[in-house]
Amino acid sequence: MNDESIRPYGLFTTIVLTTIGVGAFSYPRYVCEVAGRDGWISALVAGVLALIMVSLIYYVQKLNNFDSYVEIIFNSFGKFFGYIILFLFMIYVVVTLSVDMRRFAEVLKIYLLQNTPIEFLVLTILALGIYVVGFGVGDLMKFNEVVFFIVFIPMILGFIFLINSVDFTNIMPIGKSGIYETYVSGVYRGFLAFGGYEILFLTAPFIKDRKKIKKITLWSIIFIAVFYSFLTIYCISIFEVEETKSLLWPAITMIASIDIPGNFVERWEGIVMILWILFYFTTFIALLYFACYTMRYGFKIRKARIGAIILIPIIYFITMYADNIIHLDYLCKKLLIPLEFINIVIVPILLFIINVIKKERRRGVR
Repeated sequence: MNDESIRPYGLFTTIVLTTIGVGAFSYPRYVCEVAGRDGWISALVAGVLALIMVSLIYYVQKLNNFDSYVEIIFNSFGKFFGYIILFLFMIYVVVTLSVDMRRFAEVLKIYLLQNTPIEFLVLTILALGIYVVGFGVGDLMKFNEVVFFIVFIPMILGFIFLINSVDFTNIMPIGKSGIYETYVSGVYRGFLAFGGYEILFLTAPFIKDRKKIKKITLWSIIFIAVFYSFLTIYCISIFEVEETKSLLWPAITMIASIDIPGNFVERWEGIVMILWILFYFTTFIALLYFACYTMRYGFKIRKARIGAIILIPIIYFITMYADNIIHLDYLCKKLLIPLEFINIVIVPILLFIINVIKKERRRGVR
């Protein structure tokens, strides 16, 4: 697809959907476990940090004339260290997809397909992944443009329908959870849920009107931060802090509890499952495509679909390795979080420092 047909709106929806994913449904629990009733503040502050990080990524891309991620890595770190960083990125994406895949399958089995083996659910999504990565970046972004409205209109309606169930006094008093809990532990946990904004490295080079990239990117992060904050406020206001901490997926429980007089929608669990599937699938396809794109141009794999065929068995093995959700959370803390921190924080900062130094050296030579 020609980059002329890729609109800035496609960039906005791709960043939002890739970042939010299925993690949104457990986000209130994660931040409330450490920040208590001030978890919504942690979400907003984490959003500020994410704004800083995407600004660094944009600046790095601008200094490199919006080259591909692979070219930026090689030009900045050289081939030897570049391959190491790309390999770490591949591991990060594979582990992320595997952890989210298991969560996705577990929820589907609990709420929708009780008698269906998890293995079948996982293999079905992986097979779809192999097929979809054969399309271009533009097709991916156009798909996200459509899905964005499908997932967020019901979410907004859900917030409206739940307004009579919330008790905003449950978030009071504000700022009493402690500075460390709210602004250190809470922000750290909240910030990790912004993993996905690195998709900017893949998508930005395909946008023709590059003057709008920075503005669109910043607005996408603001949207995500406000969404996370609203989601946390609603969960705390409806369930209170302690119950929010005890629920595996508080957002699912919250939306499923909607009761509209007149049976406008008889079972909101069905709506939730549609949202769950779409949220996961958009994240899965975006990150899988990014990984396959990296393999194609970084490791000289002939086609993106071949890269997917190589990665799918690894993703399946890691997905099925965890015994249960508790084991999955343990693996997430020990393996995924360090990999995520390296790829969404350390690497962009190093890229920024290296490229600024290179720019100053070129200026000094002139």
